[in-house]
Amino acid sequence: MGSVARKLRRRPLEEDPRTKGVDHRLLPTGRVTTEPVKGKFQGLPLVAWCGIRSGVNTPILNLALSLMRDPREAVIAGGLHIEFPILDETTGAIVAMLQRFNWQGKVWPLDTDVTWPLPGSVDEANLRGLLKQSGLRSTFLFPPSDQGYATLPVSVLRARGPFLMPPLEPPNEEPPTELVERFQHVYRDPRAFYHEVMPTTVMKTDDTVH
Repeated sequence: MGSVARKLRRRPLEEDPRTKGVDHRLLPTGRVTTEPVKGKFQGLPLVAWCGIRSGVNTPILNLALSLMRDPREAVIAGGLHIEFPILDETTGAIVAMLQRFNWQGKVWPLDTDVTWPLPGSVDEANLRGLLKQSGLRSTFLFPPSDQGYATLPVSVLRARGPFLMPPLEPPNEEPPTELVERFQHVYRDPRAFYHEVMPTTVMKTDDTVH
């Protein structure tokens, strides 16, 4: 851990121009999780879970995305892990993003009153496979809407290692109060996402942002 921190101090995080002048505590951090890729993509959410950022004890939303150049072709170019710090200033935008992904307040498979994925379906098998691969017990649930699956435009500035990302755009309309309250309940006790001991992330610490 110490050697990683020293390397990051010697090599500052790459920054999107939109991050300049913004308090780094508010910024998401991205990291490519597959073979190196770089550029502009559409990100399809796979699994999402809450945790704690090491060193600063800040709650975070973790989001794993598949990266596609063109969602219409459904060709996966790579994978991206994003950490969103959960603070008073960021909560509304985070919940609005989850709502765009059609999150309806469900954490699966702990919540059983869901209409997707259907028991025994390919979607259920795929989700369980993703949870196993990620070492997770549960995930925020993103069922398809009538228009299909929603994606998020992302710019990958560094093919290897962490990079700062611009803050989420403020929502045009505040998300429903019940959805915000559900999110707050979930992130304040994130143990439901883990089988046993809840790990802390080391992607971004005080050493990496100053």
